[in-house]
Formats: sequence, structure tokens, C-alpha cells
Amino acid sequence: ATVNHKVDDGAATNSCTAPVSIVDTIAPIVTCGTAISTLDPTNHELINVGLSTSSSDICAGSPPVTLSVFSDEDDASLGSGNTSPDAADIAAGTLRLRAERDGTGDGRVYLIVAKTDDGSGNTAHDCCTVTVPRGTSSASVALGNAQAGAVRLVP
Repeated sequence: ATVNHKVDDGAATNSCTAPVSIVDTIAPIVTCGTAISTLDPTNHELINVGLSTSSSDICAGSPPVTLSVFSDEDDASLGSGNTSPDAADIAAGTLRLRAERDGTGDGRVYLIVAKTDDGSGNTAHDCCTVTVPRGTSSASVALGNAQAGAVRLVP
């Protein structure tokens, strides 16, 4: 872009033209959250977890958000009900996760990663989790929550 600058003090006028480059160096902001953070009972059903996302950027407004879903257990691991896929309708408002876990494991943690890019090379991400605890005891729920907290800390 080019900027034209003109100064007039009443006695004389002067002007100049200079090139200007606008460089966006500020990363956008993206958020991720779910209305349901624990899937119980483990009935193998796909449950809408109420995923919400948002993004904002100083220059790009609200850039699009892309989503990825990961689990610490395989879709078809033994003792999990052997049903697949474990994530369906992967989008805000429609994401459904399977209420199942490996019966011999310590519970399942789903990691949902929301990413955005402002088009100027700046990116951002946020994570949210949903757990399927090994059982309904407070110890099982606490273990699932601890696992979910640990996975959100990974950069």
C-alpha cells in the first residue's frame, strides 16, 4: 500500500508518498468447550457433548476453526465394545463421542483440539476434553479428570 501525506501550514504546502507494509504479528484467539465433560453410563452410544468454539482476530475478524478429535484408546480396542467410529459429526454443536472405554484400562480421555489461522501466518489452538471414567466411584472420576488435565497441558 502507498500512503500520501500532504502538509499545509497556510504559507507553504509540501507532500510526500511512501510505501507502507502492514504486517499482522498478533495471533488470533480460539476457544473450545463442551457442555458435557463426562460420558456415563458407558452404553456405547454416540452422545452429543455440546461442543462450542469461537475465534477472533484483530485483522481477520472471526477466522474459521478446524477441529480434530483424539482418544487415548483405539476405536476397536478389546473390551471397548468394538464399535467404531468413536467420534462423529465433528463440528461445533454436533460433535458426538462414544460413551465407551476399554474395560481393562483406566478410563478413556477424548482430546478435542480447535485450531484457527488468521491468514497472515499466525495460528492459535485450544483444547478441551471429555472423559469416560473406568467406573462411577469418586476415585475413578478423579483419575479421569486428572488424565484430562494432564493431556490439556501438553503443548
